[in-house]
Order: sequence, then C-alpha cells, then structure tokens
Amino acid sequence: MRTEILPGFSPKNKKWLEDIQAHLVLDDPVHIIEWPHWQTLNNSDFSVEKEVDKLIAYSKSKPFNIIAKSVGTLIAVKVLDKLRFQVQKVILCGIPMDALNSKDKEAYQILAQFYKELLVIQNENDNHGSFQEAKEFLMAINSQIKIESKLRDDHEYPYFEDFQKFLE
Repeated sequence: MRTEILPGFSPKNKKWLEDIQAHLVLDDPVHIIEWPHWQTLNNSDFSVEKEVDKLIAYSKSKPFNIIAKSVGTLIAVKVLDKLRFQVQKVILCGIPMDALNSKDKEAYQILAQFYKELLVIQNENDNHGSFQEAKEFLMAINSQIKIESKLRDDHEYPYFEDFQKFLE
C-alpha cells in the first residue's frame, strides 16, 4: 500500500523527504510531496486547503498510509477526515502547537476515532511545541492516543526505524 509523506513548511524539509525515501523499505511505493512554495520561494503559494484537495484527488479510492511532519500533520488530519476509510495508518511528527489556531486544533478531533492506527512522535523540547503540550492537546481528544517522546530539543524527526516498524 502506498505511503504519502507530508513534510513541514520549510524547504529544508526536502532533506527529510529524501531521507525517508532512502531509509524506508516497504513493498509499495513511497510518494513524497513537495510544497509549491519551495520552487517559487513565495510563501503565499502554499495553502493547506489546496494541498488537502490535491491529496484527496490523487488518492481517490486507493488505500494509503500517511507520514506527516509539522504543517503536514494538519493536512493529514484534514485528509483523514474526508478519506477515513482509505487511510490505513498515520504517523504524525512534530505537531506545531505554536502555529495552530482554534480552527486548526478542531481539525485534529478526527483522531478521537482513529487512535488505533495512529502513532504520534513529539520531541521532548520541540521549539514548535513540546512533548508535554502535544500530549495535553491529544489526551483531551482521546486518552488512548499513543504519543512517544523523543529526547531532542529541535523540530527534526529522523525516526525512520520507528516509521518502518509501525507501517509493517
């Protein structure tokens, strides 16, 4: 089954995408998504809603998994809300707590119904939202959501072995 990789906002996330492609060994394709503003260098070319619509159109009637980082986690939950029965497993890394408004936070409520096929990884002191902040947020949605803390103090998520194990 195909796995969609949804990166963070910054163009530096291209390296994360390349690393995932290099490290994941799955029977089915890994499809990486590069945001349009990485090419144009114009941040206004990025739209969460447009990216959600593109992924929904691309994924119609095909089952798939998602690995998402940062703003990619917001896109992932919005896609999950619309394609719940096609999405098999979801890994969310580095939920950007500092960038989510109340409407964005509402989108994560779909996780209340999807917690069994979900892995969340949050670095202990992620500069966009600590493990504790993410844990409190997710536990208020559903106390059974599995969230793992990693001992890092940045917004990098090189946990390819964890991704591999969860998707197998």
